[in-house]
Amino acid sequence: MPDTAPIPLRERSARNRSFWAWLLFVAVIGSWLRLDQFFTQVLIDDEWHAVHQLLKSTPERIALSYGYADYSIPLTLFYWWQAATFGLSESLMRWPMMVAGITTLIFLPWLTARRLDRWTAMGLAVLLATSPLLIAFSMKARPYALNVVLVWLSVWLFYRYYSPSGTKTGKRKWLLGLAYALVSALAVWTHLIVALFIAAPFIVETLRLLKRQAGERKARFICLFSLALPAGALTLALTLPPLLHDLNALVGKTHKHQLSLDTLIGAWHLWLGTSSALLTGIGLLMALVGAPRVFRRFPEAMAIGVGALLTFILVAVTQPAWINHPLVLARYLLPALPLALLLVASGFAQVARWTGPVPAALLFALYALALLVTSPLPELMRYPNSNKSHTALIYEFRPGKNEALDYMRQRPVPPFWRQLASRPAGSLTVAVAPFAFESYHWDAILTEPASGQRVIPGLLLGLCVDNRHGEVPDNARFRFANVAYLANPEDLKNRGVDYVLWQKPAYFGPAAGMTHKKLDGCDDKIRALYGPAVYEDDKIAVYPVSDASPGTKVQQHKESPP
Repeated sequence: MPDTAPIPLRERSARNRSFWAWLLFVAVIGSWLRLDQFFTQVLIDDEWHAVHQLLKSTPERIALSYGYADYSIPLTLFYWWQAATFGLSESLMRWPMMVAGITTLIFLPWLTARRLDRWTAMGLAVLLATSPLLIAFSMKARPYALNVVLVWLSVWLFYRYYSPSGTKTGKRKWLLGLAYALVSALAVWTHLIVALFIAAPFIVETLRLLKRQAGERKARFICLFSLALPAGALTLALTLPPLLHDLNALVGKTHKHQLSLDTLIGAWHLWLGTSSALLTGIGLLMALVGAPRVFRRFPEAMAIGVGALLTFILVAVTQPAWINHPLVLARYLLPALPLALLLVASGFAQVARWTGPVPAALLFALYALALLVTSPLPELMRYPNSNKSHTALIYEFRPGKNEALDYMRQRPVPPFWRQLASRPAGSLTVAVAPFAFESYHWDAILTEPASGQRVIPGLLLGLCVDNRHGEVPDNARFRFANVAYLANPEDLKNRGVDYVLWQKPAYFGPAAGMTHKKLDGCDDKIRALYGPAVYEDDKIAVYPVSDASPGTKVQQHKESPP
């Protein structure tokens, strides 16, 4: 809320320091939420697409296709280099997204403070820091968090170059143009879906030029062209080869599913991070209140908004696979998520102009707290939680709509897991086999909270299979920290694994045809290595690994399968 009287220089300086200190504090909290248990996370779902390419493909082939099981070309090539240089791990796969997620916490509130005001910047900082979707994607080895920061950085560099103060010639202008070309090309190469976000500022500014006088229009067109030419050339150089070489990898995923109103409502819940229809309605109202001011004074926000609209139209027309699921739409449009939160924060800033800063601050604090209470953030922050990238945790936020979790709950949690809950949280580690990298067959997000203990994949390579999707060999190229190679009991002890748990085909029911494909005899080999089971029923068999395991007082339970 603007002051009505001049503020003394000393007081202004103190306010500046206080604002930036609070902004830094919020960024630290947001970083902590993202880094919590970062190094203990299991690789799951689409994160394996890139790993499978490393196992079966070459850098040349990776660079020439986006893959039907899609992967980010530059990220996968980066993983290849890391694997060949010092061995790839789960954390090494994820660190670019973590850096991007933390950068977003700092860059966007800073930019908002410059474009709008500090009230809105602080509100945005809080909403960014606690956004469950942004937290989850900062920990996921997929390009989504990278998309967000690259798109916003690209649009910001565009306006740094294109603004009247940036029209002067010289080294600074040349460096801005080069930085823009590199960031924009990398963004599109990383994930093609952001191409319209990158093109949006050109579209917006071209339309504005049509209203200007001819002389001024020509000079500004030349400025736009000088920025578009190198960036476009570099982008085409990186993206055309895979498009021309394997266009079917993309075309084959179109015209599969359709958007619906339910998709849009679910995506808005995901973006605001709440299960509450009331809170999403309030968020929408605040966004509408704050939108005119944002789009009038924040050129980057206007461009992001146009990019989101164009991308939405594109996916509505092309109907890509799974776009009917809110999570897919939410991540396709993820660069616009900070814009949605910015509009909400701007709405509360407008309320501050009507009511005064104190009532508006209280209203915002209550709203932010209500978002936290109705969000999946408490579940994400549970300890131990080695499976934060599990799709079911962010699949849907609306009650009764999480089909992935409902499907998994059809398999009851065996009593063994609840027996472990008497031990201190996180004091035991259980390696579960067979591991299924498709998360709907990996029940760790149910068994970890039931037991209070850490659950990681037990890999079968070298024990009873030579090759299996969702497993990596134990060699110098792969140094995965959050798996256990069951063929090597000594390695399990070194990794702190206490139990090996074998999930029998009966546990999965009809789905066992997929989860246990070519795994006949694996359970016998586990029994031969680890000795008698300390717990067994018709669904699972549990074997001790470390010397400490018998002291856990797990109830001995033997039962012949029906």
